[in-house]
Amino acid sequence: MLLLVCFALGTAAHPGGLDASNCHTNRSTGERHCHGPKDNFGSNDSELATVVEGRVVKVTDGDTIKVLDAQNTTRAIRLNGIDAPERSQPFGNVSRKNLEAMVAGQQVLVRSIKYDRYGRVVGDVWVQPRDCSPCGKTLHANYAQVLAGMAWWYRHYAHDQTAEERGRFESAEKEAMARKWGLWAGPDPVPPWVWRRR
Repeated sequence: MLLLVCFALGTAAHPGGLDASNCHTNRSTGERHCHGPKDNFGSNDSELATVVEGRVVKVTDGDTIKVLDAQNTTRAIRLNGIDAPERSQPFGNVSRKNLEAMVAGQQVLVRSIKYDRYGRVVGDVWVQPRDCSPCGKTLHANYAQVLAGMAWWYRHYAHDQTAEERGRFESAEKEAMARKWGLWAGPDPVPPWVWRRR
């Protein structure tokens, strides 16, 4: 299991005052965001990554959730770095139920990197494991879906991950494949990006 205590982000001067996670809340909009280094967020250190905190109100499929934030806004969140089977695809419902077991009704922290073409926040979802009340939000749902064999590591968007994250996700997928966990138990699983073209 991966642990996340805080985000070790670069330090940059900021008039709003940054907390230990290099984040702050915009006083006028109430939106929380973090400052990150170019390795994680883009071409320059001043670019912002949004942190969304709230309760999961819906699990749409194995890689998409809806989160109700503190401003009572429901946000669609696409889990970064993974692609789960489509709902109409074999293992689609199993993948959704696995993610649901992790996050449904739970408070989550989403560290976003961008918005996708559908307007969804793309990010890493952190949640408190249900079986560990003192743990805090230390379970990385994206990674857990890949390791359980409930999603593919989405190599096409690997550039949105750090080198360390790419290594972890690739290893998780290889382990799930080797152990025939989840979708890898069946013969010749079809990746969702291929399935969508059919």
